[in-house]
Amino acid sequence: MFDNYNKRDAYKLVLSRLKNISNSSDVFQLVGLVASCESIILDRLTAYLVGTKNFKYESKSKNNKHVSFSELLQLCKLELQLSNQINTKTSCLINSKNLFAELMEWKEQRNKFIHSVCKSNSNISHKSLIKIYDEVFNCCTYGYYLVRLTLKWSDQTKRNYNKLKN
Repeated sequence: MFDNYNKRDAYKLVLSRLKNISNSSDVFQLVGLVASCESIILDRLTAYLVGTKNFKYESKSKNNKHVSFSELLQLCKLELQLSNQINTKTSCLINSKNLFAELMEWKEQRNKFIHSVCKSNSNISHKSLIKIYDEVFNCCTYGYYLVRLTLKWSDQTKRNYNKLKN
């Protein structure tokens, strides 16, 4: 069995930084946190597909083909469409009726905002860094929410899978 302590520590670091993003005024730090959100989400989707021995995922990965975020979402779609609920430490509930739709929406936002930092469009003047900061900040905040939901979803599917095995 592989040692996942380093991954756990990386998750904790990212989650603590996401929790405190209001302290950041650096758009590029937020871009890094958005990328970290994506990394955690992709890791959990991949773990689910490996754990369930998904044929389409296994055939792509065996051929060393990159499996995109969209493809991972599509392969997990049915399971992600189930309702998810998180109990927070403040006894609030966070609900998602369709995590798949929320992740797809966030992926589109992420693409738009990440590339808006430096990419220009010849038909439109480049946005101010303040406007870009606000958009990336919102994307990062939403990403944090989705990471927490995805982690909860991952734990729930793992528990359900283990119950079925026993």
